[in-house]
Amino acid sequence: MKLYFKSRFKLLWIFFAIFLAYSFIIRTVFVIWVWSEINHSIVNLLKIYSVGLFYDIISTIYWSIPIVLYLIFIPNKFFHSKYHKYLTYLFFFVVIYSLGFDAVAEYLFWEEFGVRFNFIAVDYLVYTHEVIGNIRESYPVPMLLTSIFVISLFLFWIVKPFLDYEIEHKIKFKQRFSRGFFILLLPVLAFIFVDDSLSKTKNRYETNLKENGIYQLFAAFRNNVLEYDEFYKSLPIEYVISNLKTLLKTKNSTFLDSNITRLVKYSKEEKRYNVILVMVESLSAEFLGTFGNKKHLTPNLDKLIKKSLLFTNLYATGTRTVRGMEAVTLSIPPTPGRSIVKRPDNHNMY
Repeated sequence: MKLYFKSRFKLLWIFFAIFLAYSFIIRTVFVIWVWSEINHSIVNLLKIYSVGLFYDIISTIYWSIPIVLYLIFIPNKFFHSKYHKYLTYLFFFVVIYSLGFDAVAEYLFWEEFGVRFNFIAVDYLVYTHEVIGNIRESYPVPMLLTSIFVISLFLFWIVKPFLDYEIEHKIKFKQRFSRGFFILLLPVLAFIFVDDSLSKTKNRYETNLKENGIYQLFAAFRNNVLEYDEFYKSLPIEYVISNLKTLLKTKNSTFLDSNITRLVKYSKEEKRYNVILVMVESLSAEFLGTFGNKKHLTPNLDKLIKKSLLFTNLYATGTRTVRGMEAVTLSIPPTPGRSIVKRPDNHNMY
């Protein structure tokens, strides 16, 4: 280990120390926040912090990849120049600022949903325009960014002396590569063997306390899933099917199986109506004259509405077009994670 601490790789350990210290602080804040919701025993707290430390290290290993590559390939001449020093200062300031920004984001996300980053956060990143608008309306963004900047400057001032260190000797590329290659193996092994199963418990708060927010964000982006029971109220499927059958039952229909497949008998002449479904992107009620718009933007629809069955008290199934599409065409409520419209293998689903 001395070879790492006395060489250019010391920068990597400084990065590790900053990242792990940040993760410890943010986890402690959340532990205090939900103290009344968790088991206070020493053993349980040790589990929270030990499992949490494990995921913090895994997350740090992933983020260390570009640093290790830089430390391997940058020539000795450049590494010992003033340009490298300034670049190092800039990089660590950006790291400190980014972690500060993430801390505020995690705090606000926890305040809203009571969990670490998950697929909801991924959805926010995909639809940034609407989300940024909502954030600007809800929070004093300029003040928050300025505060993070000032605090980051202060923390960088504390870290800066550790960045100014002398290396005992210049390391040849072969030595740098052999040491760096060993470190680069760690994220590969983590990707293959590590998942979030270690953090799972019956207590939702304890599960989230054991997790690392940044790790969970990328895991959610990769897996595109959301724990349905955690965010949606549900009833036993047998109870739901029983109630649904009661609603669907008619005098001329017979259920064919344990689900809702029915045989409908009709004694009179069959009428073959043409049913046309028109779905319009982003056509909100505010644009229709029927709902009070005075600009006459939809005259033909307004005429059609007078001759039609109009529903005026409906609830949206989500905030995106794909949520409306799956609701209108499939008659299903919101699904956890991505919409069925965007999922692979989305055919022949019960």
